[in-house]
This record gives sequence, structure tokens and C-alpha cells, in this order.
Amino acid sequence: IYADNLLWNLDKKEINADGNVFYKQVNPEFNLRGISAVGKLQEKNITVKGNQDKPVTSIIYSNDS
Repeated sequence: IYADNLLWNLDKKEINADGNVFYKQVNPEFNLRGISAVGKLQEKNITVKGNQDKPVTSIIYSNDS
């Protein structure tokens, strides 16, 4: 994840990103852009928000096949 401002709280395992957020996943290949993102790594969840005209995208990771 890349952003103009990125805060990674190691104790809480949370990320907060603001401004020109770019998220890239390697496998399976996937990427998206937004204006902000929040994530809880212990819950394997990242939410990226777009501008007012675009929806919010949540990514929830799972090891299930």
C-alpha cells in the first residue's frame, strides 16, 4: 500500500492511509486506487474509499479455497 500519508500502528496492527492511496496485491493480481484506506491486519481487512462518485471497496482475506 502506498499513500501520501501512511500511519502503521504496530501495536494495534492497524493502518491508516490518506491521499493518493494505491493498493497492490501480488497473488491473485489485483490493485485499486482511492483517497483513503483503513485496515486491521489481525482481521485481514482493508477498506479503501474513493471520491464521492465512487463506492467503498472492502478487501477481506481468507485462506479458504
